[in-house]
Amino acid sequence: LGYPFHVRLEERTVLSMAFLMPPPGSHGSPYLPQLALLHQDVRGFQHVSSHGIDVRGRRLVHGGHPAGGVSRSAGRFGGGGGDAGQRPAGMPGEGDRLRKRMVDGGSASIVAVPPRDNGSNGGGGTADKGSAADLLGGVLILGQRQITYHSTAESDNTRILPTGDSMILSCDMLDGGIAGSASQLKDGEDASVAARYLLGDDAGRVHLLSVLRSPPSGDVSGLHLETLGYASLSSTINHLGNGLVYVGSQFGQSQLLRILDAPSPSGTVSGGRTDDRRGRGTGLEDTTYLSLVEEHDNLGPIVDFDLRPVGDAPASSPGGPGGRGAGRARQSVA
Repeated sequence: LGYPFHVRLEERTVLSMAFLMPPPGSHGSPYLPQLALLHQDVRGFQHVSSHGIDVRGRRLVHGGHPAGGVSRSAGRFGGGGGDAGQRPAGMPGEGDRLRKRMVDGGSASIVAVPPRDNGSNGGGGTADKGSAADLLGGVLILGQRQITYHSTAESDNTRILPTGDSMILSCDMLDGGIAGSASQLKDGEDASVAARYLLGDDAGRVHLLSVLRSPPSGDVSGLHLETLGYASLSSTINHLGNGLVYVGSQFGQSQLLRILDAPSPSGTVSGGRTDDRRGRGTGLEDTTYLSLVEEHDNLGPIVDFDLRPVGDAPASSPGGPGGRGAGRARQSVA
């Protein structure tokens, strides 16, 4: 690893960051590494933009404008193109750079979407447009009422998926497909899956989000969301492989879950607790794709504490948010 260096961001309040992904199976890119930012301005509006990281020059290239003169890495990246005189070397053109203003006001994070590979282009679109799409990919903006896909190379290619009253709290990209009917597309859907993500929302639901591409162009054509089941209110979610998912929770029991090949009758994956949104409109009132493998106790957040002055004086502490709270009794043994 090289020496760390500090850079200054123009954005006032940064909410989330993600590096755009390189092309599948690539060994490099003509562009500088692109850092996507979700940020909020002084008026409360949220925007998404991207900057280049000039590692050799040890600086940030702000939105396509060099910070402090010509990049010292110009010889490596070779600007080229008709607008090379107006932008630093190694940065995408004005129309290909990620920039989206005034996104969903409740947006909490952004997630990178891998670009299409060269084989999926199929000659669709112009050569310049296809080349940029192959190198830059896109991002998912996880909002309070919707999930939005925005392409870096096709500014008009935006796909919106309403999520109702759900807020996405955690997300993890699947390195590979998962078995089971929950991961399959609907019958008759003429599209290929570009990427899959596991999502956890504020109702304790676990979703599988698929980003779909339409042949032969390889452009993203839509987003498909399927609810797998219910778990603890997730602070983080991680796919461990072989159908295993770990749900880490600050407000309930952390759980190790298994994604089933077929739906099974609903059990006590979420510890038997209820929520007024559980199962509503998801088809999961009686079935689930999740099976509880292991559960880890969590006492937090403790909202009160009391010591009974009788007997062996056990300590009683209620904790947890909303309807997922629980009371615990603890006793110290000398």
